[in-house]
Amino acid sequence: MQADSPASEIKTRIEEQQVSMKTNQAPTAEKRPHVFKEHGIERVDDYHWLRDDSRENPDVLAYLNAENEYTQKVMSDSEAFTDRIYHEIIDRIVQNDESVPYKLGEYWYYSKYVEGKEYPIYARKHGSLQSTKEEVLIDVNALAEGHAYYASNNQSISHDHNLYGFSEDTVSRRQYNLRFKDLRTGEMLPDVIENTTGSMAWAKDNKTIFYTRKHPKTLLPHQVYRHELGTSVADDVLVYEEADNTFYVTCYTSRSNDYIMIYTGATTLTEIMYLSADEPTGEFQSVLPREDKHEYTVEDFDGDWIIKTNWQALNSRVMKAAIGESTDKSNWQEVIPHRKEVLLEDIDIFKDFFVVSERSN
Repeated sequence: MQADSPASEIKTRIEEQQVSMKTNQAPTAEKRPHVFKEHGIERVDDYHWLRDDSRENPDVLAYLNAENEYTQKVMSDSEAFTDRIYHEIIDRIVQNDESVPYKLGEYWYYSKYVEGKEYPIYARKHGSLQSTKEEVLIDVNALAEGHAYYASNNQSISHDHNLYGFSEDTVSRRQYNLRFKDLRTGEMLPDVIENTTGSMAWAKDNKTIFYTRKHPKTLLPHQVYRHELGTSVADDVLVYEEADNTFYVTCYTSRSNDYIMIYTGATTLTEIMYLSADEPTGEFQSVLPREDKHEYTVEDFDGDWIIKTNWQALNSRVMKAAIGESTDKSNWQEVIPHRKEVLLEDIDIFKDFFVVSERSN
């Protein structure tokens, strides 16, 4: 007898689930009218309470648990089928895998996954990839032990390669704590910076970190702080705060590592500020103050800013301007002109080449 096809089996499962759902009573959320008054109009939302403090409100948690229990009950006869599909997907994934290594200073850095482990291991080798001595920077599997959820969205090495910063979120809210490891001793430093985006930028003194903090309610990145390792986080210095809540803020190190950058962007305009990584207590300067409907990005190269801009160029073009001179656009020189038929999406800068990403048709 010929076995049912996968499509036929899935159809049968759906029909079984539909019957099960009819015979099991689904939980119903209570209606609690909430009136919004905007622009002279009243709007009633009966279920607004479900989004109010949803991670702490016992009524919301009780309802969500009831929904989960109902789902498990309805789907209980499909557990074996679901498990089979899951393992089929897993069997198609390479269990022992590594990222492409990259050379930074005298080290080769890379990440890898090993069979049976869920999270990556970040490691490096000194001098040569052929070296048999591997140094594990952090094993995320070990860090995740004891947590129902764990994520690290960013890792960053100090300029002298002795200190390793990384982010961690253990509650699934993208509110990352920054932690630091001394690679000379293997010890974690006591510094823990809470409620950040996970991004960080090292100054060249190898002790100063710039990071972006989120608004406690909206979770919108809106502040950039400066922290010196070994000091209290409560004493961190606010170096930039975005007052316009339509803007997104982040900080990073320029490609050359010579500058600390602050990027602020809204839907149709951006502004980028910079500070010498040799002078972490200095003042940030704007590459070009924000202008309506002007979007630009910058990278530094050989004493110039390389600027991708939509100024008088709907599909963008590439300009350059000397770092530290007037931000007036009249000083800009064109590197790649605007083309009506080609969208210039991005540009990456290396020692000997510019890599340009474009799109046409």
